[in-house]
Amino acid sequence: MNDFERRLTEALHVAVDQAQPSGRLMESVMRRRRRRRARVGVASFAVTAAVALAVPLAIPAVRGSAGSSTSPGSHPGPSRSDASRSRSATFAVPVAQPGTVLQNCSDQIEGQYATDWRSQSIHVGPLWLIDVRPAYATTDGSSPLPFGNLGVNVADDSYVWVKVAGRARDYFRFLFGAFNANGSYTLRSGETGVTFTSCRAGQEGGIYYPGYTQFWGGFVVAKSPACVTLDVWTRPGGRPTRVIMPVGSLRCPRR
Repeated sequence: MNDFERRLTEALHVAVDQAQPSGRLMESVMRRRRRRRARVGVASFAVTAAVALAVPLAIPAVRGSAGSSTSPGSHPGPSRSDASRSRSATFAVPVAQPGTVLQNCSDQIEGQYATDWRSQSIHVGPLWLIDVRPAYATTDGSSPLPFGNLGVNVADDSYVWVKVAGRARDYFRFLFGAFNANGSYTLRSGETGVTFTSCRAGQEGGIYYPGYTQFWGGFVVAKSPACVTLDVWTRPGGRPTRVIMPVGSLRCPRR
C-alpha cells in the first residue's frame, strides 16, 4: 500500500463505516468518477473525502450540508471577481483539442487545498495547476515509473488546454483520461495533453473556491527530478503560454 492508498483508507474509514478502498487509489477514483460523470459534482460522500485527501498538500475537508464545510478554519480561496478577471474571452463547445483528453463540468471534484496553495501553484489566465512548485512523484514498488497527483482549478465559463512540450514529451504524461493500469503506470498509460471545459457560473460546487471548477488527476514521469515544459492555451486561435513545472527537488526556470 502506497502513501496515496493510505490517505484513501483513512478518508474512507472516517467518512463511511466499514468502507474498504480498492487496490489502487488512482484507478479507484478514476473508475468511480467516470461511472458517475452524468451527475455534476462528486457523487458520494466517500469519494469526496478520498479525493480531498489525495491531493498531497490538501487540508482534509469533506463537503457537509449545502453551503457548509466540515473542515475547521476553511480558506475562502479566490473571489468571484478574481475568477472573472482571469476568464477566457471565449467559452467554446466542450470538445477535446487534438492530442488531448477532455475534462468537463461532470468531471469536477470538491476539495480544499492548503492556505498557501497559490504560492505553490502555476497560474495562467483562468487555469491553476495546484501544488506543483514543485510536484512530487513516487512509486509503490509495483509501478515501473513514478506517478503523482495533479489538482487543477479552472475559472467558470472557461475553455483551456495544456500540452506537454519540448523534450518533456519523451518522459512525461498526464493521467486524466480513462485507463486501466492497475497501479502499474508507464508513459503509455497517460496523455500528452488535457482540455478543460469548466462549469457555467453557478453550476460548479463552489463551496471552497466559488467561481472555479476543480479537477483532479495525475501524471507519470520517466525520470525524476525533471523540469517539465508545458504549453497552455487560454483561447482558440491564440498563442500558448509556456510554463515549466519542476518534478522533484530541482530548481527550474519559471518560464
